[in-house]
Amino acid sequence: MRSPQQINRMQHEYETLLRFTKRRQEVTLFKSSGSPPSFYQLQFHNIRTSVTEQTLEPFPQNPKVEIRPVSFELAINLEESFPLQKPGLSVSPAHDEEGLCLLYNSHIFLFAVCLFSRWRMHYSLVDVVCRLYNILTYNHNLVNLDRLDVLNPRALAWYKEQAHGQPDLFPLASAMTNTLDAPDVSKRHFQFIDLQQES
Repeated sequence: MRSPQQINRMQHEYETLLRFTKRRQEVTLFKSSGSPPSFYQLQFHNIRTSVTEQTLEPFPQNPKVEIRPVSFELAINLEESFPLQKPGLSVSPAHDEEGLCLLYNSHIFLFAVCLFSRWRMHYSLVDVVCRLYNILTYNHNLVNLDRLDVLNPRALAWYKEQAHGQPDLFPLASAMTNTLDAPDVSKRHFQFIDLQQES
């Protein structure tokens, strides 16, 4: 059973995420379930990032990695203890005019996503969306990729090799920032308490 404070927070998250996605062409709030919502599906559109072909082998030795614009869905599930507990995240296979492919990134393993090495209670769902976008577009000025929990070490090695050989290649797009929610940080429903829970 969620507390009134949790319900207020979840309603605030929904309203803020809705406003944010209406202002961005890269992401759309496709579906939400619950009142207030505890499950979301968002569609990312034409995100220029690294992808590889789908394979049965989780960590292929020499994957063919390409950088191209793809679209995919992000599912966000808010557990009963949210915001004490981090949201559950998963991504769908990416697709473009050539068909289906997998997002190839150090912090994505098949469909699982890890965006924060430590979840903090004041992070918002807009922060989650921005973090995913910035990791996929390699905005290393905002995201220190080495400090996050790595799900795909081969993808991290690929990125480091590419960044060393072609430093002007990254980032792949301008950073996405949570400018909409920034003024409300001090007014959020929960105090700024760092949780020790690992991602």
